[in-house]
Amino acid sequence: MLHIYLFFFSLLYLTFVKGYDNSTLNITQISITKFLKPEHFTLGYHVIAPKYNLTSCYIGKSLSSMTIGLFCYLYDEKKFLANYKTVINGGANRRICNSKNSYSSISNISKEYTNGNKTEILKNWKHLMIIREPVSRFISGFVQLCVLNIGLEINHPYCFNCKKNLKCFLKKLYYHIINLGSNLTKIDKFIMYHFYPQSWQCEYLKYKDNYKIILYTSNAKEFYKEYLLKLEEESLIPKDKIKFIKQLIYNSKIIHSTSDKKITKYYENKLLKNEYLISLIKTIYINDYEEFNFKI
Repeated sequence: MLHIYLFFFSLLYLTFVKGYDNSTLNITQISITKFLKPEHFTLGYHVIAPKYNLTSCYIGKSLSSMTIGLFCYLYDEKKFLANYKTVINGGANRRICNSKNSYSSISNISKEYTNGNKTEILKNWKHLMIIREPVSRFISGFVQLCVLNIGLEINHPYCFNCKKNLKCFLKKLYYHIINLGSNLTKIDKFIMYHFYPQSWQCEYLKYKDNYKIILYTSNAKEFYKEYLLKLEEESLIPKDKIKFIKQLIYNSKIIHSTSDKKITKYYENKLLKNEYLISLIKTIYINDYEEFNFKI
């Protein structure tokens, strides 16, 4: 009975509080975490470089492919150097290390390296997390998967059958997320990776005091400068390897990147000019806005 109540509440919330299509009401956001369970906030992916006591959470559309590639280099330098020049995406290739240094939780990392002692991992290792402004991240994912269909089959299921319809997709993403707690919908790891709030991933709410946060921005030069500085400051990585990583970053072309495409700007402007779509973004990503101090 509870799940039926929650479902109808989610419909009423959109219809009467937010306005169904083009409402201009000045509303107060209600956190959708009220409808969810603790397990919804423990999802995520980590890559590790144990030689340098370093981990990084990686989240879809927040430099994830490059993060996987760079940590592969730091994890198995010999294998990486033997393969990166001949594979798609070069230094940002996701498959050279075949997930051998990828883990789903801090707990699993500790089982492998500190006999299950999470405190030791949290205290003696450094933990990076790259985040991205919610609108920018959402649009990048939507354009890649639903507009340009990069890297997926033509009739893939990850756009809720909305094709290129931005309003349709955002509404269905809202329903999908708000109904997770009532089991009307189940976690979809692919959609999670690309579209769930970043603050729900990588056990952020549990370990946020341990993460070194790096903001991914459209100003690539400034972002990479900060990222490389953080790598150097927060780890034992030698300067010559930092220099090589810099070369990888600037020389790797990621095929599913959307930041330099005109169509990305088109959909971003379309979203920002529609108050109803903005209200959906604010509701879905309210926790990201609050946790990371993004401007709403």
